[in-house]
Amino acid sequence: MIAPLRSPTRCASALVALLFALPALPAAARAQAPTATASSLDRHPLFQGIALTQAEEARVGTIRAHFSANARVVQDSMRTLMAATLAGARAGDPLALADAEERVRPYRERLKLMLSAERAEMRRVLTPPQQATYDRNLTALDAREQAAAAARP
Repeated sequence: MIAPLRSPTRCASALVALLFALPALPAAARAQAPTATASSLDRHPLFQGIALTQAEEARVGTIRAHFSANARVVQDSMRTLMAATLAGARAGDPLALADAEERVRPYRERLKLMLSAERAEMRRVLTPPQQATYDRNLTALDAREQAAAAARP
């Protein structure tokens, strides 16, 4: 029978033993299985309940990096526009803020299109059972976003 780990010394000893035992796992077994390590996708709401292989995770990571870089360019352009708008408002231009929403709208629409394209491309990486889970996650995410938008003043 194994002694209970009641003392701090026993807990520490057990932890050290476990840490030394982990590298003994066969490397092939670790590489073949879906990733069990914490990745940025583990917390992503679209990938909840989906176990990705390392290859799938790498492809999704590449897709996200590509779209993230493109979105950053659009967001930077939008920030520049808004900075100019705020500068005009501070300078006393009464119309500077009045049409700010209208001027930003094309950038927001472009970001929405980019997000839709990114999600469609990530979905194509997945197997049919994974796609079903992804679709459920996407529907739930869209519902949460719509509820949050409706709650805003």
